[in-house]
Amino acid sequence: MKLEDLTTKIYEEGVAKAKEQEEELLENARKEADRILAEAHKKASEIVETAKSEAEQSRARLSAELKLAGEQALAQLENRVTECLVDNTLPAGVKAGLSDEAFIQKLIRDIVEKWNVGETSVDISVVLPPERREAMTNHFAAKAKDMLDRGLDLTYSDEVKTGFRIRPKDGSYRISFQEEDFVSFFQGFLRQRTREALFPSNTEKVADSNNRQAGQGR
Repeated sequence: MKLEDLTTKIYEEGVAKAKEQEEELLENARKEADRILAEAHKKASEIVETAKSEAEQSRARLSAELKLAGEQALAQLENRVTECLVDNTLPAGVKAGLSDEAFIQKLIRDIVEKWNVGETSVDISVVLPPERREAMTNHFAAKAKDMLDRGLDLTYSDEVKTGFRIRPKDGSYRISFQEEDFVSFFQGFLRQRTREALFPSNTEKVADSNNRQAGQGR
């Protein structure tokens, strides 16, 4: 074979080999491009789904927060209305009751009667405001002298502004029946009753919710 023919053959074989490698490289490049594109599409879909899920969670969370905020605001308003009604009317009612001499006299007699049931002596001191001295002294002397004879002490102190206090004669403890004591005692009861009267539907909802929670706790 001539040198020229050999050179031509080698050239042609080299060109063919280079073309084959070029096509292989192009095919690999196309495959890699398709893989990258498919991965990009998959990633984009995942991002979209994640964004949708997060948006839905945010919407649900915001809706729940708005509902809770609304319920809390309504509850606060109901509490405020109830407190205003009770707090504005209760002290006046208690004050009127404690200003009624006949009511106070009967209340003291009832307490004393039940304090030492079955005993012949009364080991009690009743402390009253000084301005009630005359009325109380006259009343018990006329209508409850037996209590005085059995040992009931009626005393008077500037520390007691309204109502009265009762204590054993040894001073070991005392029970107060003054205006602030009655107001404090009745407030919780009246607030609940007033709330039930003004907002019956919400009161039922709270009760149902409490019953469900109690059932779940069993």
